[in-house]
Amino acid sequence: MAITLDGTNGTTTPNVVLPGLASGTITLAAPSAAGTQSYTLPTAVPAVSGYALTATTAGVMSWASAGSQWTTSGSNIYYTTGSVGVGTTSPAVSFEVDAASGEAFRVAATGANGGIYSRYIGGSPSTANFYVGVDNAAGAFSGVGPVGILWSQSNQGIAFGTNNTQRALLDSSGNLGVGTIAPNSKIEAYTTSAGAQAVLTLQQADNTAGNSWGIDFRRTAGAGSNVIRAKIFAVREGNDATALAFSYTTSGGTITEGMRLDSSGSLLVGTTSSTIGTDSALVAFKRATSGYSLILGSAQSGSVSYMIKFTYDNTTGTGLISTTNTTVSYTTSSDYRLKENVQPMTSALDTVSLLKPCTYKWKVDGSAGQGFIAHELAEVCPQAVVGEKDALDENGNPSYQGVDTSFLVATLTAAIQELSIKLDEVNTANSAMAARIAALEAK
Repeated sequence: MAITLDGTNGTTTPNVVLPGLASGTITLAAPSAAGTQSYTLPTAVPAVSGYALTATTAGVMSWASAGSQWTTSGSNIYYTTGSVGVGTTSPAVSFEVDAASGEAFRVAATGANGGIYSRYIGGSPSTANFYVGVDNAAGAFSGVGPVGILWSQSNQGIAFGTNNTQRALLDSSGNLGVGTIAPNSKIEAYTTSAGAQAVLTLQQADNTAGNSWGIDFRRTAGAGSNVIRAKIFAVREGNDATALAFSYTTSGGTITEGMRLDSSGSLLVGTTSSTIGTDSALVAFKRATSGYSLILGSAQSGSVSYMIKFTYDNTTGTGLISTTNTTVSYTTSSDYRLKENVQPMTSALDTVSLLKPCTYKWKVDGSAGQGFIAHELAEVCPQAVVGEKDALDENGNPSYQGVDTSFLVATLTAAIQELSIKLDEVNTANSAMAARIAALEAK
């Protein structure tokens, strides 16, 4: 028996009932289609439910078990043997998804609370150990949402690695180690490489002078919580010239820079400039190519007072101590190998006779002193005087003259020696005179 459904009987929806024959052919052809396709029905009906009607490319139909691999249980479907491949015909693991381009796998959720417990890898939050997903509600699983989460429920850490090597670890106590699997603090960076290598890098993109970047130290408890209490910052002093600054907090809560290693190599305490300014106490260690300088001072009412300045010349091996009122030099070396054209000092007694020692009172505190006036001494022994009379520094402040009395020691010593020779000559002459007088008296 053959029945053809092609719409030629005058109706577009023919209703055909097939008699229960042992065999037959049904030809299904779309209207106005070229050619036909024949399907051969199976000879028997399955004895149980759960079978599906399948067909070969030749149109031969048969019943196949729909549950041979997947099992249906209520609204669930599961598979317990073999592997599942999506985008591949040979899955290498239980579930493999391959994609030639674009996304290979996506887990999506909808609804107001779609992100809660629905995007986690590892099962429900009450039983799973590790979750990757989104927590959309504050106080839900993570307790802080809405956030994306990488979460370990068990008392174990989370490791991060590249090139089949562990690079970082967030351990079970919350310590983060980079380059170490046993961090000793909240954040630890570790390297095994020798030489000058950065372990921690803080970078700032803007090269504008005055910009700074670094580390804040904050307090989270008590009054004024979550505010800066101290900081270590790099400060651009001009173009690429950069200083390292250390700041502290006063009792009033004001952040104040206390110390700076500036771009010239000077260490400054209580000031941000190696030039002494006003209204600040300071200690400055200034490094130069020819030597070093340590400045202790206090600026009051626009001028520096009670300043002490220690300088050292590493070429000559000599140093100088200067104050607001006087200058005293010190010598660290007097080795003969540092000297040439050594000559005996002469006319020292004449030089000493020209000196004008005096007594005086200091204007600063009224205390009594004795010594020399620098510009007067410079006329007799210029080597013993530092600075120029009535000079000003680069800021227009007085630059005071000082006296290095060590230069006078040699002059006084030579003068004493000359005086001793003269006394010896006088004594010799006196002795000769006494002898002649005695001889005359004897006659």
